[in-house]
Amino acid sequence: MRIQLRNYRNDDFKKINEFIGEGCWPLRHLLITERTVTIDDEVIGYGNVRLIPEETIILDHDRLSKRDKVLVLKELLKVAHRDTKLLNTFLNIYGFCLNDEFAAIMEKHFGYEVSDRKLITFSFED
Repeated sequence: MRIQLRNYRNDDFKKINEFIGEGCWPLRHLLITERTVTIDDEVIGYGNVRLIPEETIILDHDRLSKRDKVLVLKELLKVAHRDTKLLNTFLNIYGFCLNDEFAAIMEKHFGYEVSDRKLITFSFED
């Protein structure tokens, strides 16, 4: 199994939309960075950071083990943090978690602060 990140393609929309269910597709304008995540060429996730700086990460929770989720998040966040830091403008990245397990992973493995309403914040402070 090989996790890869690649540039988003319009034909990724249908598969990524399956992971959202009744959720709302994230806005794809004013982007700093966006990537599609694949395993063996199958789309299993998507992530972006918008200029406001709000990140979006969408994963196939049914297919991925907890370990795989952490590995995928690690790769997406590495790119998101690198590309956002290049702008040298933001002190934090914000996001919202729709899933308690996901919020716990972000807090435990990646240093995000999780609020009561599942708002997550990553600080670029060294």
